[in-house]
Amino acid sequence: MKNIYLKVFVWLNRKLIYVSETSGRSIQVYSRDSQTGRLTPKRVIQLEIAPNNITVDSEGSLWLGGLPKPLSVPRHEEDPSQIAASGVVRIRQGGEPEIIYQDPGDELSASTS
Repeated sequence: MKNIYLKVFVWLNRKLIYVSETSGRSIQVYSRDSQTGRLTPKRVIQLEIAPNNITVDSEGSLWLGGLPKPLSVPRHEEDPSQIAASGVVRIRQGGEPEIIYQDPGDELSASTS
């Protein structure tokens, strides 16, 4: 069975639900009907990093922390001298992902948010 790691962020003001699929390197976007609770797929956003934590700013941009090389994290957790790359991505409403910060792990190792 394929391992799929998911995190969910619900942005109630806009009635959108964001699901980060770490192993799939994507964000699934759903709209939620306030009357029925029904979810409707709106968009799949492919990423260059494995997303983890998600937040939305006051302008509606999606921000996420993630890992360019997620398989390096267990080594880093066992031995902090083994670095793990970190990344931050912003996605403006309707826009494409922008890498805002990326570090091979020298400055910031294994950051997820």
